Amino acid sequence: MAKRQGGGNAAGAVRVSNYPATLTVQKDTHRTGDRSRALSQYADIVESLLDVARRYPGLPESVGREIFQGIGQIQAMESETEVMEFGIPLSAARSFNRTLSAMQRELLPKLEIRPDGST
Repeated sequence: MAKRQGGGNAAGAVRVSNYPATLTVQKDTHRTGDRSRALSQYADIVESLLDVARRYPGLPESVGREIFQGIGQIQAMESETEVMEFGIPLSAARSFNRTLSAMQRELLPKLEIRPDGST
């Protein structure tokens, strides 16, 4: 979720404080193959992304598209995980984690939002 940094931050940037940790936890969950835990965490990731889109409607259109593409990717992972009967197989975990790593690498830097809406 986005949160304004107060106090000592002269730049006044807004950071998506829980999103990076949530992605890291989800990657660890995929590695362990824990299907039920993974399913319970997808909604938090989607909600974090939706929160950013709601709170910062002035984001560049390209970033907005990436946010909604990310939501689609998370929902696809959730759908795939729902039909897995015996946990998340290693091959699926690797594929899911490549997607999450790309989101961390490509989307997170764009979510350093300043109060005027610039990145």
